[in-house]
Amino acid sequence: MIEFVKTYIARHNLLEKNDRVLVGVSGGPDSIALLHILWRLQEEYSLKIHVAHLNHMFRGSEAREDAEFVRKFCQRLQLPCTIEEENVPAFLAKSRMSAEEGARFLRYRFFARVAASIQASKIALGHQADDQAETILLNFLRGTGLKGLAGMRPKRDKYIRPLLGVTRAEIEEYLKVNNLPSRTDASNLEPVYTRNEIRLRLMPLLKTSYNPNLVNNLNQLAEILREEDDYLEEITNDNFQEYVKVGANELAISREILLKLPLALRRRLLRLMFQTLSGQTANLTFKTVAKMERFVEQASPDKNLGLPLEIVLKNKAGIIILSKPPNLSKQKDYKLTLEVPGSILLPNNHYLVSEVLLTPENWQYYKKAEDNEAYLDLDLIKLPLKVRNRRPGDIFFPLGLNRRKKLKDFFIDQKVPQGERDSIPIVTDSDDCIIWVGGYRIDERVKISEETKKVLHLSIKKTENTTV
Repeated sequence: MIEFVKTYIARHNLLEKNDRVLVGVSGGPDSIALLHILWRLQEEYSLKIHVAHLNHMFRGSEAREDAEFVRKFCQRLQLPCTIEEENVPAFLAKSRMSAEEGARFLRYRFFARVAASIQASKIALGHQADDQAETILLNFLRGTGLKGLAGMRPKRDKYIRPLLGVTRAEIEEYLKVNNLPSRTDASNLEPVYTRNEIRLRLMPLLKTSYNPNLVNNLNQLAEILREEDDYLEEITNDNFQEYVKVGANELAISREILLKLPLALRRRLLRLMFQTLSGQTANLTFKTVAKMERFVEQASPDKNLGLPLEIVLKNKAGIIILSKPPNLSKQKDYKLTLEVPGSILLPNNHYLVSEVLLTPENWQYYKKAEDNEAYLDLDLIKLPLKVRNRRPGDIFFPLGLNRRKKLKDFFIDQKVPQGERDSIPIVTDSDDCIIWVGGYRIDERVKISEETKKVLHLSIKKTENTTV
């Protein structure tokens, strides 16, 4: 097992020397095996391991026993751990998320916060080969393309899955050989959720009646499709850069060039053009893409094809044009109150989340924020927080500039497309002073420093139910 996992880690470049790794541990067999294997590899890779466990408060005393089990297991391995509770049922009552989606959202938010506080370079998760097979089947049943059939990736950003090539049976054998205890979540044994039904009913049926090597075969399929999808994506991006002309509210490409592309690349390029113009792909179905293909093939000049989000496909003198009205993304003015800590659903169907963190010894680390998150000095901010879209005359002091700037000019400098500016959340204090232009820049006046005692962490999260 150890040699296999080492080979998998090397093949997918999951770990580097001196990595600080946060390991998500529920107490179940998969996460216990993952932690134990990384613990055994820590000297070879010079790893610094920290464990994170979140009690979702779904299962009362049983969940508290899971947390205590993880704490004692970490003591046994002499590893530091962070164990917290999150009232997921209460969060679900305020949000529109399902139980699975809400629990996952809060869990990954917890991982990100702990990773930031300990300066982790990697976050290790215990997904294994059976989980991958279930994910592929789930995506297949929902209807998907290559990306869905490619399943979970061994590595995405900081998240790594060292056990993705190991089956559930192999993990159980590893625990048995090494005399390692684990906990069982009873909710995983109930066919309430679709994934549980696939695990408990569909997978056993397929393995028994059709293919005993189902898990391995589906994992091989995922690896093949993942590599091919990446390759096709790269070619599509190259084609976009070379052939597509970008305007303020339209994209254009020669019909002749488009027709010379293989159908698979033509579809991808049309999707990418739509995504670039609209900012999303959720409303672009296979049937819609097929209509776009037929429109291009039939060479109907001066005719238009209406698409979702008011986008129009045109053919003008052999030039295929995707266009949108200038006010496509113009939203009705809104102003919402964001509690600290708390979360709100934005008009663009994303969540804006706030939480309070204690300042670590290395406060400089909090200055390294991802695109959709921000760290600010809470004591420099007047509560309550307000969230709104932009207003005429908006000004703020962009971090690093030390002088005020019109928000309009800031968007121009950052090359933010005109059609996207109204959808960017603007976070203000109680006096309507901008403290964060969501996804872009905080205000210089609320930046953290070595004197900061409490950090306000803001993050924007998608609500789509995807697997990280």
